[in-house]
Amino acid sequence: MVDERVFRQVMSRFAAGVTVITTRDRDGERIGFTATAFTSVSLAPPLVLCCVVSGCRADRALREAPGFAVSVLREDQADLALRFADRGIEDRFESVGLTDAGLGLPVLTGAIATLTCTGAGFFEAGDHAIHLGQVIDAEHSEDLPLLHFGGAFGELKREQYPLAAEPIADWMVGAAW
Repeated sequence: MVDERVFRQVMSRFAAGVTVITTRDRDGERIGFTATAFTSVSLAPPLVLCCVVSGCRADRALREAPGFAVSVLREDQADLALRFADRGIEDRFESVGLTDAGLGLPVLTGAIATLTCTGAGFFEAGDHAIHLGQVIDAEHSEDLPLLHFGGAFGELKREQYPLAAEPIADWMVGAAW
């Protein structure tokens, strides 16, 4: 089996978008965390997933909540990514611009895309839980994303990577053969 340190280094070479996943616990308290382990799963129905350490506060809240929201961060929102990743901050939402995504879920103002999801199940996978969400609402802008690569944040250059009106191919969402 591959060494955990080597595995972490190899996986850091996979560039990922940066999201903040938000929900509410059973007492209605807002819960939010930074996640790069987020992806689409299905178009019909529209499903996404996010991964979180099993048994942590966010995992427990996601298991009990009726849904969760996703804020895909804009290239200049690294401060929010760090804030929602910092376990030492008691109220990560304090002084953060928020809007209502429906289902009583907060999303971050200025995100390049937001999704509101109803919970569609979860399952254990090693030391993480995989939470599925069925997308019931989605919005996006033409801004560029914050990226995570090699343990650092980065950004795209629009002149190098212009936005396509449609995905280049069906395989951009998932294999179809």
